[in-house]
Amino acid sequence: MKAILTALRSRIVAGTNPTQFYGYLGTRVFLDSAPGDTVLPLCVYSAETTTFQRTMDNTERHVVSVTFTVYETQEQCTYGMQALAYLRTWIDGYTLSPTGYDRALCILRSRGAPSFDGENWSISDRYEIIGQRITTTT
Repeated sequence: MKAILTALRSRIVAGTNPTQFYGYLGTRVFLDSAPGDTVLPLCVYSAETTTFQRTMDNTERHVVSVTFTVYETQEQCTYGMQALAYLRTWIDGYTLSPTGYDRALCILRSRGAPSFDGENWSISDRYEIIGQRITTTT
């Protein structure tokens, strides 16, 4: 899973243009948690392996579920939806090349609705990254 997340991060940070996900959020995109004093809006993404299958021909299929959540203040209320729209155009259907894998395909699986919590709100999209690799036996 680490190789898939490394390839995903490389793809994300390559989009530094203000009309791309990473650039739009001012590079405030973090894996698992953001520093406590980070200015909103920001995005936190987290991942979990949901499927690990090995076939008879030594092919492995790894499915990693990644959730991207954009947080912002009530006064803004525009960054989340726009940021996730930029993310969709940047990674949905994109084929990553993680080290040790033949390929890994990013597929949008669910789009979230805004959720309000006090003075802040968030919105999340969930992707599956399906990685294929051939393992060697000794």
